Amino acid sequence: PAAEDARKLQVFNPEPPKQASESLTRGLATGLTCVDTLTPIGKGQTMLVAGPGGVGRQDLALDVVQAQASKGVRCVWACLSGQAAQVRAGLEARGAEAVANTALVEAPADAPATSKFATAAAALSVAEGFRNEGKDALVVLDDLSPLAKFWDATTLELLDVYGADRADMGGDSEMRGFYSSLLQRNAQLRQSYGGGSTTSLVLLDEDALKDQASPGGERAAAAPASEVVHEVDAFEGPFYSNKTRARLALLREKDIAVTDAILDKLGIPRPSTDARTEMLATMHVDQLISLVDGHIMLAPALLALGVTPPLDPANSLTRIGVGTAATRNKILASVHSPAIKNVANRLRLELASTMTDLKFSAGSQQEVDTTVHRALGWQAALKQPLASPMRLRAPGARL
Repeated sequence: PAAEDARKLQVFNPEPPKQASESLTRGLATGLTCVDTLTPIGKGQTMLVAGPGGVGRQDLALDVVQAQASKGVRCVWACLSGQAAQVRAGLEARGAEAVANTALVEAPADAPATSKFATAAAALSVAEGFRNEGKDALVVLDDLSPLAKFWDATTLELLDVYGADRADMGGDSEMRGFYSSLLQRNAQLRQSYGGGSTTSLVLLDEDALKDQASPGGERAAAAPASEVVHEVDAFEGPFYSNKTRARLALLREKDIAVTDAILDKLGIPRPSTDARTEMLATMHVDQLISLVDGHIMLAPALLALGVTPPLDPANSLTRIGVGTAATRNKILASVHSPAIKNVANRLRLELASTMTDLKFSAGSQQEVDTTVHRALGWQAALKQPLASPMRLRAPGARL
C-alpha cells in the first residue's frame, strides 16, 4: 500500500520543453576509470550500454549506482525482466548506502510487454519527480530487449495482416518514435526551472535481440542456400533500404542472378520471414545508437583478456561536447573533470596508436616490445575490479 504522504506522478510524460532545459555542462562521475575518461557521462544524458550476454552490463550499472550514493544523485532502477532480487543482491553487496539511495521498479518476468513498457516509463517518472524538486537523478533501464520483442511481435503481425508493401509499418521513423518516448525524457533543467537533472543508463542485451529471430525464442539456423533467382520486387517493404534495392537492380541489369548464395555474400538477408526478424534486430541497435547521446560497447574479447569493465574504446563514444555550437556560445561543453581532462584528451589516440603499432609494426624487436609494454600499461590503468568506484583524482593519477 502507498504511504499516506505519497505523491502521484504521471507515468507517460513528454520531454521537457526546450526553454526549460539547457546544455549539459556537469559531469556524472561514475567511479569507473574507463567510462570517466573515454566516454564521460553528463548529467541529463542518455547513455546506451550494449553487449552480448555475460559481459557485465548489469555490473557496470551497479558500480555507477554505487558511486552516486555519496554524491546526492538519487537512483531509480527499472527491472524489466523480473530481476529485482538479483539487482537488490548486487546493491546489498555494494553497501547500505547504495541500497537506501536506489528505488527499484519491477515488472515480473512473465508480465506482458505493455506492462514492461509502463514500468520503464514509471521509473523515469520517479526520477523526474526528483528532478522537478531540483535534485539530480539517475535511471537504469535494465534492459530494453523485452520492449524490442514487443515491437517485433506487433510489427510482424501488422505486416502479415496488411502486407509487406506497407513501408510505413515497422520502419525507421516509427521505431524512433517508439523508443524516443522513453529515451528523450532526460534533461538538465535551467535554474529558473529548479536546476535538476535526469540521466539514463540504457542496458541492451544484443544476444536477446538475435534470439528473438524465431517464434520459439531460439536462434534459428540458416536455411540451406537454394538456386531460386529472386526478383528485385521481393525486397520491398520497410526492412530493405532503397540503396539495397538499387544495388540488386544493378546486378539484374548486368544479368547476374540474385540467388541465396549472392545475397549471403553481400550480407543481405534473404526475402523470408526469418530475414524480417533478422533485419529488425539490426534496426533496434542502429536506432537506439542514433537516439542516445553516446554508447558504451562491451567486448567479450577484452573480458577474456581480464579487462574489466571490457569497454571497447574503438566502438564506444560520447556525443556530449561534440560540435561547434558549444564553442560559439562559449558554453563549457566537455563534461570531463579537470582532474582527468589533460590525460583523457590523448588517451583514445594512445590506445588506437598502440593497437595499430602492434598490428603493423615493422620495427626492431625492442620497438615492438616497447609498444607491447605501453599497450599493457594502458590496459592495466583502465582495469578495475567490481564494486570499487574511484574518486576522480585516483584514475587521473593512474593514467
